[in-house]
Amino acid sequence: MNISQAEMRRMARPPIWGPGWWAATGLLVAGILSAVIWTLPAFIIFLVGLLFSLRFRREDGRGGWVLLFVNALLFIALSSGLYLALSRLYWLLPANPWETNTPEQLWLITLLAGLLLSIVLVWSGFALMVLGQSWIIRRQEPVNTVPLRQLFPWLARHILQGQGWQVIVNERGELIGRENDLQRLAEWGGPGLLTVYAGNVVVLQRHGRIERAVGMGLHLLERAETIRVIFPLGNRGMSLRVEHVLTRDRIPLTVELFYLVRLQRVPETDNVAADTATSIQQLTNNMTAPIGDDRLTCYEGIVLQAAREAAGGLAESLRNASQSILRDIFMTIKLEKLFALPEEDTEEQNNWDVQLNSRKLNAIEQELRNRLTPIARNNGLTLVLVDISTIHFP
Repeated sequence: MNISQAEMRRMARPPIWGPGWWAATGLLVAGILSAVIWTLPAFIIFLVGLLFSLRFRREDGRGGWVLLFVNALLFIALSSGLYLALSRLYWLLPANPWETNTPEQLWLITLLAGLLLSIVLVWSGFALMVLGQSWIIRRQEPVNTVPLRQLFPWLARHILQGQGWQVIVNERGELIGRENDLQRLAEWGGPGLLTVYAGNVVVLQRHGRIERAVGMGLHLLERAETIRVIFPLGNRGMSLRVEHVLTRDRIPLTVELFYLVRLQRVPETDNVAADTATSIQQLTNNMTAPIGDDRLTCYEGIVLQAAREAAGGLAESLRNASQSILRDIFMTIKLEKLFALPEEDTEEQNNWDVQLNSRKLNAIEQELRNRLTPIARNNGLTLVLVDISTIHFP
């Protein structure tokens, strides 16, 4: 079944138009109409509507409805109070005020004054609340990467529409936040607020396409933007147990391999740039703005390159290559070159103290490192360590 992009965008929005929305709208209209005729029914209708709107979920725009009902309640209260106050004041005046102002005109004046005052009081208070919350968020974040002029409107939309979330990537690379926020991030993506702590970079995608990478600090995610992968800036290792590795004389062995990799850091990428064998166009694409934290930084292009090749994790991208190269190397070596085997037929032959040939083992590790290094470099990684911990003799 083919689905158009417009249909996909429509499906990617949380449903907010339901029976509750129409009921709240009806209560709001009824309250405004009744306010012109009689104040008490308007208060009752608005109070019922306010309580009803509290049953909305945050993502259904509950904050906006509550603020709208508060604005309407304050409008009715101010208009009624102004009308009563002015009417009593006019009757206390020596001259008859109704000669110049009819009750209908006075009622219209108080309605307009109440409307203006309620809008100023409610929305200026809301703006001050959002401004204070923006200031608190910026003070709590490790790096102020989002200017106030962008954070303020996002928080306002978040409170009114409820279409945002806030999650944190902590130092261990774990995604933490409220359960509803994590679920909305997984299902719908942005808009949202992402805080990245030191030691990690986060790759973001939209509709399956990698868009950008962000480092330590506070970041605003656009609509439908989700997290592709979280990369650590430090070293990441992997242990492999490769079974049935054949030697040149067709002897099966089991090899335990361990290697360390990390994202290619800025100085390492700069060193690669000095290599004339490297594609200039590839370097130009990768050497974009540096991201990371105060201690470790990587070029954003390198992080995006690693995300395309190693979405499951840094060390995962070299798993298949390391196994394949390991088998190729062992196919060129005879068993007797790997182990120090007893040369004479003695009684101790049944209890062989088989020892690895350390010199040959170092040569194998060096060749493995030389062949894995360009693969790691093409994946945006730096190979830190290769170690064959043991070889199990059959």
